[in-house]
Amino acid sequence: MIDFDLAMDFDYELTATRRGELMNGFAPIELYSRSAQRGPFTDIYSLGVTLYVLLTGKTPVSADERKINNTHLVSPQDYNHNISSHINQAILWAMALEAKDRPQSVQEWLDKLEKPEEPDIPNPRQPRQINWEAVTAIATCLTVLVALLALLVNSRKDTNQEKLQPSPAIESSWCEGAPGCGRSPTSSSGLSS
Repeated sequence: MIDFDLAMDFDYELTATRRGELMNGFAPIELYSRSAQRGPFTDIYSLGVTLYVLLTGKTPVSADERKINNTHLVSPQDYNHNISSHINQAILWAMALEAKDRPQSVQEWLDKLEKPEEPDIPNPRQPRQINWEAVTAIATCLTVLVALLALLVNSRKDTNQEKLQPSPAIESSWCEGAPGCGRSPTSSSGLSS
């Protein structure tokens, strides 16, 4: 998983790989150059790749491919939707192309892995104050409106009843001279005794 290029300086015979033979996808960009500075961030890159492979089953595009051809690194979460956002971000942080953009210590990276960033929770809305003056005004208006509707309905009912019942003056002029008008039913039979 790692290039033993660093170990070659100590004992050439003990290394399993030769100079320049890097594990594709696991080596950070600084291992492709003899003059680049190396540090904990170098190992953190390889650890990030290891976690990437374990969680996705895919080997990411190599650092030199990303640098030379500007190839995009596919997010681990794109392969495995069960990866949480904070783990996804921790892996991508460890695999940043430039060493300065990675965690500078293993502890810094472990802290990111262990503690998810707390989501920004908006302040709960303050309960609205009830404007009692407005409530009273609306209630008063509704009461007046209901009273006016009741008066209007009642006044129409009275008008309709007046139209159905003829006035006594009209009744007497209509009945004048008509047989049985104004008389009791027994006296209006027209029979004499």
